[in-house]
Amino acid sequence: MRGSVGPAVPQLWPGVVIAYGVNSAQSAMMNSAEWKNDPRNPNAKSGGH
Repeated sequence: MRGSVGPAVPQLWPGVVIAYGVNSAQSAMMNSAEWKNDPRNPNAKSGGH
């Protein structure tokens, strides 16, 4: 049995790039002026908690 992960890396890197891009876009949208004070935003400043 071979224990090398080398052949899997070329197949996985596009998914890592897409996940990073989606995460960056989502973070930018959550911090936009439109969603900054929305109660559904986990980063919103809440007064009661």
